[in-house]
Amino acid sequence: MEWYDPKELKVPILCVEYFGGEATGKTYNGLTFPKPALLDTEGKGIVVARQLGIDKVTKAESFFDVIDFVNTVINDPEIETAVFDSSRDIVDMAEALTLEQLEKSGLYSSAGAVLYTHVYQKMDWIVQTLRAHNKNCVFTSRVKDEYKNNVRTGKQIRDGYKKAPYQFDVVIELTTLIEWDDEVYVLIEPVAKVYKNGFVRKGSSKPYLEVADYKTLVKEVFKPVDREKYMAEFLKPFIKQKEE
Repeated sequence: MEWYDPKELKVPILCVEYFGGEATGKTYNGLTFPKPALLDTEGKGIVVARQLGIDKVTKAESFFDVIDFVNTVINDPEIETAVFDSSRDIVDMAEALTLEQLEKSGLYSSAGAVLYTHVYQKMDWIVQTLRAHNKNCVFTSRVKDEYKNNVRTGKQIRDGYKKAPYQFDVVIELTTLIEWDDEVYVLIEPVAKVYKNGFVRKGSSKPYLEVADYKTLVKEVFKPVDREKYMAEFLKPFIKQKEE
């Protein structure tokens, strides 16, 4: 048995979010999940899917396309994973449909908090429906500039479904940078930082991964790493580079 064999390890159905900047591997990592189908909102995911030989790709322009995609996934035994690229666009579609249904011009009035529950319900429906039918669910999310008191902080934060960190099992940031002391070293391969891992006991260190495809994720989920030991090994070449 190989360590990443999901059937032997009895890997549960996973809901995972990958977030990060451009070209950090969000779509690629999502499509490494078992028997994936892709809902593409940007028109870019189809290129990655073709490179991986995946032909189950749907272009979404409205939330009705999202509904049709979810229904296709749950009714197709050949599909085990639904990949949504990108979640920010799907939230926008859910907002547009909500405004149409409620005959409103905006969701951020004095009653905005109440109105936005309709958007949350639509997004939650995606996750809950896929879980109920034993399908993996993967969201990709872009990042945006962070502002405090209308001033840009210089940091970037995830820009996707706000409730994903609470709804999903694993939330991973993909980046091409890793900090060491006050300097930043650029890596050839993406680095993944696991912000949430519902399968690691409370208090466990959040691991850093050199890659974050499905096989690696399964390994880290079921065999959590010792972060200090892992990072010491991981940073060796960069420490050497710094000394030189």
